[in-house]
Amino acid sequence: MTTSLNSSQALCALGRGVPTALTSLLLLLCACGDSAEVIDAPPAGAGGSNEPAPNTDPLYVVSTTVFSGEEAQGYLVPVTSLEPGTTFDLNNAIEAPDNTIAARPGEPYLYVGSSETPTITRWDLQGNGSFVEGPSLSLANLGLSRASVSLDLMYSAEKAYIPDDDNHQVVIWNPKTMEIITTLDLGVASEGALLPWMWISVRPDVVLVTVSWEGDFENDWSAFGDHVTVIAIDPVTDTIMSTTTDPRCNYLFWGSQTSDGTAYYSPFSYYTPIRSMLGDDRGVESCALRVPAGGKTFEDGYELDLSSLVGGRPAGNLFLVSDDVALIRVWHSELVAPLREDKSNWEDVIGEAGFLWWRWQLDSPSAEQIPDQQPGASEITGAYRVDNRNFLPRVSADYSSTTLDEVNANGEFVPVLTGPGNIWGLVKMR
Repeated sequence: MTTSLNSSQALCALGRGVPTALTSLLLLLCACGDSAEVIDAPPAGAGGSNEPAPNTDPLYVVSTTVFSGEEAQGYLVPVTSLEPGTTFDLNNAIEAPDNTIAARPGEPYLYVGSSETPTITRWDLQGNGSFVEGPSLSLANLGLSRASVSLDLMYSAEKAYIPDDDNHQVVIWNPKTMEIITTLDLGVASEGALLPWMWISVRPDVVLVTVSWEGDFENDWSAFGDHVTVIAIDPVTDTIMSTTTDPRCNYLFWGSQTSDGTAYYSPFSYYTPIRSMLGDDRGVESCALRVPAGGKTFEDGYELDLSSLVGGRPAGNLFLVSDDVALIRVWHSELVAPLREDKSNWEDVIGEAGFLWWRWQLDSPSAEQIPDQQPGASEITGAYRVDNRNFLPRVSADYSSTTLDEVNANGEFVPVLTGPGNIWGLVKMR
């Protein structure tokens, strides 16, 4: 089973469309337990010596952001284990901008995309496990304000894609040469005060761009469009093959697919309670669609009402953990403060810990709430599949630390990796 779960795309969307709650003074605490070995990672510009024989031990990199008041600092942290109970600290971490990361397992390159500047930087893995800062690629001349990277956006060692929501285009670049290949105008535009946002799913035969419309936070971020559009791109010629508008769902920004390539799309769970709070003209529907294997648009006759699977509750973030089982993130209003009669506290309420995971056997008429779990707050901005294992982030209430839980098809959550900050990315180097 493969997944397409792109934390970098989710992070960028939430960064512009949702008011951040990351303003607490955070304690940079390391979790208790056995610590994984942290590989020596020199600061930017520092060199690392090559060992005579390359190190073939497992090596992963975590991207985490630590907040202190209004300040944020990103770190890249190499670790050598994803065994249950592993912890990491920042003693030998590389300071980097608040970032997204990508790597192709087995290749000695770590790509870092900045959410602060339109720059991608490559870090080169040395034989002794250290990293040396390599070349950078600036996208400033294309009008981008940031650069997102993810393994899910990489078509090959020589081609990768970047969603450019601001300019309604896709940027195609070469990770091997660190050069821009071309850009592709998607032919979409703002609809009044609603801005288009893209989710990109890269398959061997097609690149699918799902476009949804939502209000800017500076105006009214509770407003969303009444349709979605899916654009199919030929990854060989980088030309648009088809554009299809679908009115069945009004927002789809989370993708997950089975081993045969059938891709399921659903909304962020964070947006789904808004409709029950403010009315049907606000928020998003608890709706999911799918693209069949080999398909280039949403399947006719298939529309999934996630709410109906979970007792009428708002729901999103459908996440496949196997070809037969998915998790659904569900809003439980009884876990949070009551909504005032004038609804003036709705933004505070939606930021509370009111989300629980439910387990759904695909094609079953209902899902089941997973027992013995702690409710979560805010949005799940990423899910990671590494070593054929599924990981979901669990961020502490004050955003001072994150635990990655491994989740299996039985709906069991096992704490695997814990460390300071808000984890945005996990990749395998070797």
